Amino acid sequence: MSDFKASLNEIQSQFASLEGNFSTGSCWRLSTTMQDLDAALREHIQAVTKSEVEGIIGKLQSKQELTAEEIELIKMWICGDADYYVKLENNYNDWVAELKRLVGEMAQAEGSNPDFKAAANLRARLLDAIRVLGDIVFFLKQKERIANFTESTKVIDPQEADLLVRLLQGKIISENE
Repeated sequence: MSDFKASLNEIQSQFASLEGNFSTGSCWRLSTTMQDLDAALREHIQAVTKSEVEGIIGKLQSKQELTAEEIELIKMWICGDADYYVKLENNYNDWVAELKRLVGEMAQAEGSNPDFKAAANLRARLLDAIRVLGDIVFFLKQKERIANFTESTKVIDPQEADLLVRLLQGKIISENE
């Protein structure tokens, strides 16, 4: 079991050392620490709900109907990260507005053969737009994961039940899922 408070303190310490002195190395170290904590939390969630999920696996294998609460627990195991991310994320509209602004600025580019300065300026806007699109795509992919799960568990047929059993069993035995 991980010491979550120690990990959170380490994140705070690393972030404090970043303020006013951002570097790629320091940011990568902070990112790695955050990813390690994310993995530990995922494993913690699975550990504290493992017996319930094993019961759900038994019900799926014996073709019993699941309750709404059991489906929610499966959802937490399969796409809970996406579900909570989508609920917490509050920058989506800002990203869309920023993308609109950048595309509008790019549309103002003059001529089909820009000089060096104009071409460099256009590239900078393109790089920024690509970065913003990355955030938008990540958000939309998480929404799709949730929608796909919801759609696939509306009616759990034997084939879907077998797939859920394999997914859940895989998560039980793997430390990376």
